[in-house]
Amino acid sequence: MTKSALKAASAANKGVRSGLLRHLAIIAVGLLVLVAGVTGVRHFSPDTERTSSDASENATPTTSETPSGTPSAQETVTVAPPTEPGKKYVGKRIRFVRYPTVKQLDGRFQPKGLHRVSRSELKEFTFKVASYNVLGASHTTGPKGRPGYADYSRRLAPQMSLMESHGVSVAGLQEFQHPQSNMFARQRGGSYGIYPGVSLGASLSQNSIVWRTDTWEVVKRQTTPIPYFGGRRVPMPQVLLRHRASGRQVWFGNFHNPANIGGDHAHWRQVAVQIESNLAKSLGSDGTPVIMTGDMNDRERFACPFSQQSGMHSPNGARTTSGGCQTPPRMSVDWIFGSSTLSFSNYVEDWSSRNRHLSDHPIIAATVTAPGALDRPGCVKARARHGVEHYCPRP
Repeated sequence: MTKSALKAASAANKGVRSGLLRHLAIIAVGLLVLVAGVTGVRHFSPDTERTSSDASENATPTTSETPSGTPSAQETVTVAPPTEPGKKYVGKRIRFVRYPTVKQLDGRFQPKGLHRVSRSELKEFTFKVASYNVLGASHTTGPKGRPGYADYSRRLAPQMSLMESHGVSVAGLQEFQHPQSNMFARQRGGSYGIYPGVSLGASLSQNSIVWRTDTWEVVKRQTTPIPYFGGRRVPMPQVLLRHRASGRQVWFGNFHNPANIGGDHAHWRQVAVQIESNLAKSLGSDGTPVIMTGDMNDRERFACPFSQQSGMHSPNGARTTSGGCQTPPRMSVDWIFGSSTLSFSNYVEDWSSRNRHLSDHPIIAATVTAPGALDRPGCVKARARHGVEHYCPRP
């Protein structure tokens, strides 16, 4: 083949390859335009987060508002493939949606009374609570000590072991007097927080709340004066604790109402119930769950008025409904009550404490479940640039 023929053949091959590449480019862009035409709008929201409550990314929110459908801005561009000489091709317009920032979503929903909830708040959490009258040191010391009961120093360690055998992380302890509180701090102080302990002085160290420090951290401490024998006001404790794993907060209160020793103190118990129920409503007014424990020295005459006035219920079935007061068939004078938003399970009234002569009271305990934020009515799911956020009313 001559040189001129080779050049002509090479030129022809180049033309074929060039034409083929142009056709392939046109086909590729055409496919892109076709996909864009089918999908319409391309929403870019990378790393969308799902919660355990979401069935899918398109799960329907609990209200009719769908804020993810109202992006904060959008951009429109025209995509046009290369054209062959003498041919005209009109590009397909594609919209790229830009979703709002978290700060913008906060500004949109907070005026509506909806607040962004953290991931930890989305799920429920559980813990074990107990109430235990440990029989004060003064009742088993000296010649007038209760027959058959050892000194407090021999009873304390098995009492705490009994409490721990029930998996309790928070407990209200009554008759937890100064010597017992001091010994508890020495033996268990590395694992438990305590309030008030001995901080109010020996004469006022009668009732305390203890909590496992690996499970809870204290946020706030306070006392409320409650009438005791003869109406004498005694400070009784409340603590606001934060659950470390979930970040959620719970109020705990612990009380000891006067028994009929040295006279009939029913009147002062009634006054105490009124104060305690008003306190429960006050502590829970912002939606924070409340748990009350105590030796109330009454059964139905405590449970019914307290439940009616506070709106709380007990793990053993005491509650007030539209039909009136409901009480369990068997009741002791020891009680646990919780806010209506809390649910109880695994209630136990362990009388081995009395059988073993550790105390003249049982230890009572129950599992508490605090619901997740998405269990509240009125929550919405909103898409931000980084993913999905949830906004709910305050509990």
